[in-house]
Amino acid sequence: MTAAGKHVQGYNGAAEWRILANGVITGSVDPAVVGRVRSGAFFGAYGYFYPSRFDLRSVHLGVRQSQGRSFDVLKIQPAGGKPRDLWFDRGTGLLGLVVDDAGGASVTVELSDYRRIGPVLIPFKAKAYGGDLTSPQERVVERVDFIPADRSKFSLAPPPKP
Repeated sequence: MTAAGKHVQGYNGAAEWRILANGVITGSVDPAVVGRVRSGAFFGAYGYFYPSRFDLRSVHLGVRQSQGRSFDVLKIQPAGGKPRDLWFDRGTGLLGLVVDDAGGASVTVELSDYRRIGPVLIPFKAKAYGGDLTSPQERVVERVDFIPADRSKFSLAPPPKP
């Protein structure tokens, strides 16, 4: 059983896995499922900003208009995953829209309310609509802690003393 009966899921680079609220462990290596999960992990980690770390394909689709604004649109596809269109605002250079056509019906996520946290700008508001959503879903970030990572967690243990 997971803590407080929560459903936990993840992706380890080869397969997706889940621990259901009742404690049952399940997962899939089905290519269609893994492709969808791999895409979610890649885009969730902003992998498109790190092309030297991830194998991906990209193509510039051109300039498009939406809501009176101009966007440079890139189609990005992680290796083994499904592509998404990223719409970068030509005025600000910030990512404004993410369009996912992989499931048939297009789902669009609008990103807004960018705020500087440390050295980066982060969208504090994401609004998803389309696809099989019956109404728009909005996610608002309340707080971001931007603190240095404990480097010792990424280092080898010191050698034993002689």
